[in-house]
Amino acid sequence: MLSQYFVSAGTGPVYDALERLGGAVFALAHYGSWDVAAACALRLQIPITTVMTTVGESDLATRVAGWARRQQDMEVLMTRGAAIGLLRAVRSGRCDAILCDIPDRGQRTTVNFCGGMVAFSTAPAWIARTAGVPLLPVHCWREDGGYILKVYAPVRVGGEVSDAEAMQAVADVLAIQVRRMPEQWYPFGEVFKD
Repeated sequence: MLSQYFVSAGTGPVYDALERLGGAVFALAHYGSWDVAAACALRLQIPITTVMTTVGESDLATRVAGWARRQQDMEVLMTRGAAIGLLRAVRSGRCDAILCDIPDRGQRTTVNFCGGMVAFSTAPAWIARTAGVPLLPVHCWREDGGYILKVYAPVRVGGEVSDAEAMQAVADVLAIQVRRMPEQWYPFGEVFKD
């Protein structure tokens, strides 16, 4: 039933990475609907591991959000100490999905994103480089009564490319769609550093 409400594009490199390398890293912004993106990926038989932080002030809200995501067969890690779990996941045949534009903790860099300087997590680049898997920018947005899940071409990591440079390349890709339909970008609070 879900497939009649969404279309996907660009998933070829995902299946190739799962088959040849065992996993991939998805870098997303707080754009469109992350939960719909995860449901679409799972419908496409792409196993997802993700990270979440606490929801508001209530432990109950956090537990309910985590439970709801696990009911979709997602592996959900809490932010504290998640790096090792994310690395393990991509090495065991899963795709990490990381919202990088509002990092809760960990290493970060400042990127030019949608006309301002924004903190991005460097975890997606670090995990992709360390595990030897592709770093794929991804968006899922609502349009014409349904959702579009778009996986973009891999961003280069490692070698001469620093994690900060890789995340700037991710930001450049993600910014195109955010600028096209900015009403679906929902950063919580101030994100621009300048």
